Amino acid sequence: MSLRVVSKTERKIITINDIPSKEMFGDRDFIKAPDLYALCMDLINKHETQFSHLVNVAIEVLWKKVGGKSKGRVTLGKTQAATGLVGYFSECAFVIWIAADHCQEASFSDQQFQALLFHELCHISYDPEDGKLSLQGHDFEGFVSELRAYGAWDLTLKTMVSQAQQLSLFKLEESNYARPPGVDALPANC
Repeated sequence: MSLRVVSKTERKIITINDIPSKEMFGDRDFIKAPDLYALCMDLINKHETQFSHLVNVAIEVLWKKVGGKSKGRVTLGKTQAATGLVGYFSECAFVIWIAADHCQEASFSDQQFQALLFHELCHISYDPEDGKLSLQGHDFEGFVSELRAYGAWDLTLKTMVSQAQQLSLFKLEESNYARPPGVDALPANC
């Protein structure tokens, strides 16, 4: 499967009505997500400097019926290298899946789908020294309570806070963020 470049004018806005219901999956865990695929291609084009290594990479984007949880948090999506049998049958290098159930429960907007797919694309990195694509972990890991108690005490947290302040991320209203299903507000002690 080759990657098709999609212009922004071709892509439709994704709404909650586009998220497949559990019944649409039947007995399958995954189904194709052409609207999310188009959004993915649009993001690669829009952020061509960051994602230039993905322009000719075959990526499959799927809906997953049930996203599940990891470390006590809902899993909204995941990027996986398509190796072995998965790579053989999918004819792609990477598979990105998005949890239909969690996105439905959180009433995801088009902007939130863009942010989620952008996040998943960031997991695919390119090493120019060996010329290989690979999966990459997150740039930082931390807790809000850790920042409240000790501030940005290490280099990764300092970098994250600095970048967030420059981008005015902390000035965004809480309503712009998708909350995990069942969470009405952010707890004061998180």
